[in-house]
Order: sequence, then C-alpha cells, then structure tokens
Amino acid sequence: MDKKELQEFLKSNANLSEINLDKSDLRGINLSRVNMKMANLHAANLTNSNLRKSVLRGADISNSKLIGANLSDADIYGANLYRADLSHAILSNADLTMTNFYKANLADSDLSCVSASNVNFSYANLERSKLIGAYLIRAELSRANLIDANLGFANLYEAYLYLTNLSGANLSNACMVGAKLMCTNCTNANFRGADLSGANLSNSNLVGADFTNADLSGIDLTGANTANTKGLI
Repeated sequence: MDKKELQEFLKSNANLSEINLDKSDLRGINLSRVNMKMANLHAANLTNSNLRKSVLRGADISNSKLIGANLSDADIYGANLYRADLSHAILSNADLTMTNFYKANLADSDLSCVSASNVNFSYANLERSKLIGAYLIRAELSRANLIDANLGFANLYEAYLYLTNLSGANLSNACMVGAKLMCTNCTNANFRGADLSGANLSNSNLVGADFTNADLSGIDLTGANTANTKGLI
C-alpha cells in the first residue's frame, strides 16, 4: 500500500493494526489518532509525519526515519525502534514504557514528561534532547550519549547509566535514588538539588560537576574524579 492508497483508506477506517508498511514512503503523512498496534513499519520513511495520539503498541518501527515527526501523546508501549532516526522529533507525554530505542538517534528530540519506565536507550544518541520531567524509572541508558541533554526534574530511580556520557547535562532536581552511574562521564554536569541518595558513581569522571544542595546520602564515589566539583563534602 503506497501513501496515496493509505490516505484514501484512512478516510473510512482509522484502524491499521497489524498492517504491513515495510519500507513505505510516508513522508509528511497524517496518522494522528490512528491505531497501528503491532504494525510493521520497519524501514519506513515517516519524516515530518503527524503521529500525535496514535497507537503504536508493539509495532516494529526499527530502522525507520521519523525525523521531525510529531509523536506527542502517542502510545508506543513495547514498540521496537532499534536504530530508528528520531532526530528533532516530538515525543512529549508519550508512553514509551518497555520500548526499545537501542542505537536509535534522538538528537535534539523533545521527550518531556514521557512515561518511559524500563525503556531501553542503551547506545542511543540523545544529545541535546529534552527529557524534562521524564519518568525513567529503571531505564536502561548504558553507553548512551546524553551530552548537553536536559533531564531537569526527571525521575531516574534505579536507572542504569553505565559508561553513559552526561557531559554538560542538566540533571537539576532529578530523582536519581539508587541510580547506577559507574564509569560515567559527568564533566560539567548539573546535579543541583538532585536526589542522589544511594547512587553509585564509582570510577566516574565528575570534573566540574555541580552538586550544590543535592542529597548525597549513601552515595558511592569510589575511584571517581572529583576535581573542581561543587557541593561535594
């Protein structure tokens, strides 16, 4: 089914669950509020498409292009976005619980206030992304690129950030209770007012990081480089 045929079909039916759109060119298409549960969108081109409030539960969106796409308020629970390109995409308030973003490109994307517990962002590029107020409980962020990302007020309870790059990231007022940040690059990161109680930052690079007014009770700094930090005792 090509883009024109799909648009015609949508005039009478908003249910595309389990549809096969593998490698389809759907640039700029309006799929807002459409049900695409378990759909096959592998390698589809959805650049600048409107997927606001769409249902993509369990869909295969791997290797797809979603550059500049609007996925705000979408239900993407458990979907596979392996190596998908979501640079400059809007995903604010979306449900990303259990979703796979392994090696995905989310540079400059807006993920503010997403529900993303147990999400997999390992090896993903989240440089300069907005994760303000994001719900990232037990999220997998190991080896992800979060340079200059904004995670202010995010909930990273027991999140896993092994070998993650948080250089210049804003984590002010974030909940990072029990988070694992071993061997992480946190140079010049902002942890002002964050709750890091019980967090593990062993062997991490904390040069220039700001911990002013952060809760550091029970924190593990074994082997960490704390040169020029602020707020550490």
